[in-house]
Amino acid sequence: MINKIYLKEDDYRSDAAESFSMNVYEELTLYDIRERLWSDGQSTANYLSDDELVEVLTNAFSENEYVSITDINDFLWHETSTIAEWLGYNSFDDIMHRDTVDDY
Repeated sequence: MINKIYLKEDDYRSDAAESFSMNVYEELTLYDIRERLWSDGQSTANYLSDDELVEVLTNAFSENEYVSITDINDFLWHETSTIAEWLGYNSFDDIMHRDTVDDY
């Protein structure tokens, strides 16, 4: 289980502050991570239980590795096949439709 994921804020530099940079690190809960995701990264996370999301993040990122929320979001967005494989599914579509019941 993940003890810590350190969030590295995405770099932002204005023209006036180009010579100055600072890295800000923040420790986030799983809830915080879910709240900060967007677009398809958020959609992917919405199909995963908390336990599944923790498993995915544990596999994707080393413990105590500094990652940005963009890194997390991009992984969830673009690596759905890998996520499905890690969770024992043939495809992410299987995860998306696992709770549907056929009415035959």
